[in-house]
Amino acid sequence: MACQTPFLVNRGRMGYRVHMLMSAVGCAYLAFCPAGEREEILARLRHSDDPYDRKARNRAAVAAELAECRRRGYATREPGYGW
Repeated sequence: MACQTPFLVNRGRMGYRVHMLMSAVGCAYLAFCPAGEREEILARLRHSDDPYDRKARNRAAVAAELAECRRRGYATREPGYGW
């Protein structure tokens, strides 16, 4: 029996790392998790060498993006990420 869902699941990408600030699920998690946990995650991302984590170094931009996510009630992925 096939399962139907309104969500896009790219089966070819299963098992890959989801980048917190590039993906919708990562941004949504950061926007709605407890403040202390969010700061711990962002601190790790700021020290990461992964190019996808560089965005964390701009604290004001990240704070604005997460505030917008909370205002909307959902997150969107970074354009071009994941395809």
